[in-house]
Amino acid sequence: MIEYVIRSRKKIVWILAILINISLISYAQPAENDIRNNSSSGSRVISGYFDSEFFGRELLDSSFIAHHFVLGMSSRLSKRLLINSEIALDYGGKVNGGNNNNTGEITMQQAWFDFKINDGLTQRTGIFMVPFGRTSSIYNSNHRDTTQRPLYLTYIVPSTWVDSGIGIHGVTRYANWFKSGKGLIGTSEYANMEIYYQAYIINGLGSSIDARNGLRNARPGFQQDNNGDKAVVTRLWASPMKGLEVGTSMYNGNFDDNGRNGMFMLGADVFYKYDQYEVVAEVAMVNLDGIEDVPNKMSGSYLEVRADVLQKELIRFLPMLESPSIKAFVRIGTVNTDKDTHYVTHRAMIGFNFRPIKSIVYKCEYQLEDYDQPLNNFSAEALYLSVALDF
Repeated sequence: MIEYVIRSRKKIVWILAILINISLISYAQPAENDIRNNSSSGSRVISGYFDSEFFGRELLDSSFIAHHFVLGMSSRLSKRLLINSEIALDYGGKVNGGNNNNTGEITMQQAWFDFKINDGLTQRTGIFMVPFGRTSSIYNSNHRDTTQRPLYLTYIVPSTWVDSGIGIHGVTRYANWFKSGKGLIGTSEYANMEIYYQAYIINGLGSSIDARNGLRNARPGFQQDNNGDKAVVTRLWASPMKGLEVGTSMYNGNFDDNGRNGMFMLGADVFYKYDQYEVVAEVAMVNLDGIEDVPNKMSGSYLEVRADVLQKELIRFLPMLESPSIKAFVRIGTVNTDKDTHYVTHRAMIGFNFRPIKSIVYKCEYQLEDYDQPLNNFSAEALYLSVALDF
């Protein structure tokens, strides 16, 4: 018990030291209003998104699925204070009655407020997305290019991953920080750099961890932490030049009900856009203290390449549409949810999406999944079709 208290105090001191140092750096640099946010007081916004999907999977019955209907509400109470919320109705939102195939979920997906000091320091409290990795925060179906998330975002980073807690975030900008030469980044010019950070104290992941589901079932509720220990999650990413983003994420906290066994996650990600081409890659490793029936090590990664295609043809044959686009994509990924027993799943996917206008997207993708597991060694194909709309 004494060792547990000492570890908890050390962690809290370490957290506070990081937050104080970041705060001092932020205060030392004057910042203008963040142009990404509406700085006027009194503005209120109701928004949301909706999607409908068709899954045709080998060895399973095909089905139309009413996956998401999400309603968001936000209000800027003053120049410095913003409150934001989202309520998600998944699979129709029916939670009581019916059989197992006729149930859904109603969840509070976000409910937080920001108190902004300047661009470099904003304090956040409430229920928010856990900032681990780049793609985990792109949860809006209309903003994602694909229907299916990577395996990495299902079993290693259990998206959609939300938790309750408190922390800070911000951005620091450096103008003309270096002079770039000719090459992929273009002609000689001075580049601007932006560094973003997020640092939060949260309840953390729970103890429902196994090789089959990875960390997916360990996502917490909002009523009570399963132990007295608090987790720390941080993300730091930078845009050293136009089109390039590199980031790293860290999570540390105890997961068992007694609060004695720890979990450490470390991740890295990169995104690059050049002309009509985009590349995104992420990797994460998980170490867990040894408990019976709980894996000690996990890992996951993926690589995705995207390209806008047939742009001239769209403009020529569909002049009545504003900014139509077709994006082709290919992705490969793998997860190992128990390195001791080699519980591995591979997935390859290819497809495209069509956006007749910015607020709606039609998606089509073919997927091949290969299972290399102790009692499960076969492959399965699937076809995914979906339409997503935001409002």
